[in-house]
Amino acid sequence: MSGMTIIVKNVVRFISAAIMLFAAYLMVHGETIPGGGYAGGIILASAFILMMLAFGKKVMANKLAVNAVLACEAAAALVFLVLVAAGMFYGNPLFDLFPSGERSIGLINLADIVLGAAVALAIYAAFLVLVDHKIRMEK
Repeated sequence: MSGMTIIVKNVVRFISAAIMLFAAYLMVHGETIPGGGYAGGIILASAFILMMLAFGKKVMANKLAVNAVLACEAAAALVFLVLVAAGMFYGNPLFDLFPSGERSIGLINLADIVLGAAVALAIYAAFLVLVDHKIRMEK
């Protein structure tokens, strides 16, 4: 049996869902609160790390493989750079893509969401590399 006891696994299932929901809230409301996408990404990565600690490396490696995490992180970073470049070159017309009353979904919102995903995947990938290094050192 890999990971921790069944009680810890069940508690982590509920806690990680709440942590992911809070991270999504921070990323979506990133333009109005300090931190925004970066803080949401760190919190999202902590949920992934918590699940790895509870369920074990093999279970999480099947769900989120190292190569897939690295590829998605690179893609998220590239999308973030494209959004920032579009904002720099086109400016105000792209700021409010979908105006909807008080809040609008524009480039800042999209950039915060993508930044949160890139940060979460980068932190999780760094954790995976450290876990692999520890396992190799023990052999």
